[in-house]
Amino acid sequence: MQERTIDGVKRAILITTRSKLMANNITTTTRRNTGIYASFASFKPHVLRGLNENESWSLFKSIRGGDVEENGMERKIVMDCGGVPFWIKFTAEFMKKPSGAATTEDVLKKEFLKELKLYYNKFPALQKMCFAFCSLFPRNHLIDVERLMHLWRAEGFVMDVDVPTAEAKLRGCFN
Repeated sequence: MQERTIDGVKRAILITTRSKLMANNITTTTRRNTGIYASFASFKPHVLRGLNENESWSLFKSIRGGDVEENGMERKIVMDCGGVPFWIKFTAEFMKKPSGAATTEDVLKKEFLKELKLYYNKFPALQKMCFAFCSLFPRNHLIDVERLMHLWRAEGFVMDVDVPTAEAKLRGCFN
């Protein structure tokens, strides 16, 4: 992360994305007394590596619990997650559901991860943010929408000047 000085104040910008195109096309904008200026400074993206095979498998086993098959099929599913902890956690939670649980074979046959990724990629950006933020809470945790919206505002996710409109958009994630 690079620090920039704007009007004598040090500032740091952190933008997270899985898109290399997005990471390489960042423009910073500042507002000064006379107007708005765009700075086309060069930012070197810091690319986080995914978990390796052993780390991915360890995370999967710790979340899934119980008897985890060592026959290679579950390992293949975990490797299809690409080392992304979010997908590994989602898969492990899905596979440990007690009633109506999918077997390893079912998950492979349905190409579960491909379908999930396609579905997730169709979400608008705001719903992706909501989905990702809510994944930070424990399983079966009741989340108060009002409290969640306060947390989002505190984190700076609500950028809309028109607060009622921004809140309506956020509430739309839950309807």
